[in-house]
Amino acid sequence: MKIVFFEFKKMMFKPILLILLVVFSVIDVYLLTVNARDYAPFSSMESAEKLYNDCCEKVEGKITNEKISFVIDKYNETAAKISGDFYTDYDTSNSYTGYLQSDFNVFSELYSGIKRVYQYSENTEKAIEKAKENIEFFSESGNAAQVKKYEDMISVYEGRKVDSFYRTDGFEAYFGHNFSSLIALLMILFALSGAFSSEREIGMTSLIFTSKRGVNGIIWPRLAASVLICAFLVAWFTLVDIATVAVTNGLYGWENPLYSLPSYTYTTVNYSIGTHVILSALLKVVGLCSVSFCIISISSLSPSTLVSFSANITLIIMLILFDDRARFGGSKVLSAFFNPISLFTLQDVSKLYTTVEVFGQSITSFAAEICVGLVVFAFLFVFSAFIMRLSSRKVWRGTR
Repeated sequence: MKIVFFEFKKMMFKPILLILLVVFSVIDVYLLTVNARDYAPFSSMESAEKLYNDCCEKVEGKITNEKISFVIDKYNETAAKISGDFYTDYDTSNSYTGYLQSDFNVFSELYSGIKRVYQYSENTEKAIEKAKENIEFFSESGNAAQVKKYEDMISVYEGRKVDSFYRTDGFEAYFGHNFSSLIALLMILFALSGAFSSEREIGMTSLIFTSKRGVNGIIWPRLAASVLICAFLVAWFTLVDIATVAVTNGLYGWENPLYSLPSYTYTTVNYSIGTHVILSALLKVVGLCSVSFCIISISSLSPSTLVSFSANITLIIMLILFDDRARFGGSKVLSAFFNPISLFTLQDVSKLYTTVEVFGQSITSFAAEICVGLVVFAFLFVFSAFIMRLSSRKVWRGTR
């Protein structure tokens, strides 16, 4: 393990990389702060935002008749004040925010949120009824694959309920932020592009590969170190993003089901928001590791760090462009999931119930992406070890 940590420190803790990590983190915090505030209701009006936050503190948690009555009473009260002609000038003696219309807007937002949660089961039942109609239709036409698809959909949606209300803008902002994934890609590019090529440039490769550590003593520790670097970068930016949103918007309802978020109403999974945060981070590690294996393989074949960096940045740009094209097309094609970058945008296939065909069987796109991502990870790990061993043989022959 000592050699693994040695390789980790050698590749990651370079002064220029630490400076880039700080600079990129500051940029990430700034962009996320700006974007997260756009998700917050009434962020442009301080008095309205304060009223909304104060009311949320009163009604957040387990939904009770008392909380529902409070929201309905305030909604009706403010609605009555703006019916017909009403006073539009600033006046704190007759309103909570200084403006009657703003009062109504705040309680209307709160009322809509409570109503959406309270009626979630009812709305899901409507989706189940529609699925049953589709099962009947496809049964008559003999389409067994579609019948199985909608039967699986019913098994996922059946029994769903949301019994707690929390503000959702924080998690919506967090899951909608992908810039930190791009930064992690850039950091891994800078960290690993010279993993082997820099040693080749100064003539150290032949000495290292012919040392007592041997080929295996170089390849496996560097692959393990690249995994540690990926895990470190994902953990770092995940914590930075969580801390940023927690300060700007707040992150409430970690134990609430993921489908309690408006954007994930019809998601394919039934676990909690907190579980989705952890799973998303783990899958980003898998995706980043897959890319890192490609980078380190290219570095082992490159005559110089400049050639390695140029080839690797071209690879990353192509992967990003292909992923954007696949997501624009709906991410319903199984081949799109072979791109490791797709694991960085997991929310795009987890929001809705979409499926792909695998050997004539219909499975959810979410499950397919995870399975394919793990297969790609394992393949690239073995393939990169093979490429590095091939490169070492060339070096060995050159020393004879």
